[in-house]
Amino acid sequence: SYSCMPDYQPKMDSGIVQCLDNGQLSHEIDCIPKACPEHPPNIINGRTIFHSTKHGSIAKYRCFPGYQMEPSHLSKLTCQYGEWLPKQIPS
Repeated sequence: SYSCMPDYQPKMDSGIVQCLDNGQLSHEIDCIPKACPEHPPNIINGRTIFHSTKHGSIAKYRCFPGYQMEPSHLSKLTCQYGEWLPKQIPS
């Protein structure tokens, strides 16, 4: 078994690798940046558009008709090392 540095996770589902009968490893030992554990936060009177919780994924926010984003410059979050950032979500 192996573990990864903080903010990283094993590329495969577990940190366990096996030595096969032919002397090869069952898979490559590799650590990747942590994925976000869940979907990004929802907002009231708007919707969240995202396709993945992998590191580097972006969640975009759109307001329903008749509403505007506050603060106006904050309309997306990015999954970075297991967290949706920035911490402040739009409303």
